Amino acid sequence: MKGIIGYFHALFSPQFAPTGIKVAVIVGTILLTINHGYAIIFGRMTSDRWLAASLTYLGSAEKVFRWW
Repeated sequence: MKGIIGYFHALFSPQFAPTGIKVAVIVGTILLTINHGYAIIFGRMTSDRWLAASLTYLGSAEKVFRWW
């Protein structure tokens, strides 16, 4: 529980948030394209795929903030 609270404190920290969000968006977009690009292009994104795609961005943000 302590780790989750620390994660959200770092996520909204003025010191880390601007850079971390930019990196997470770039990395998340690259991973989204690799993992779901075909489904997006051909209109085959299901609700499960959209959920997985959103978790990709959260995972990217988590890795960036853990790195700091």
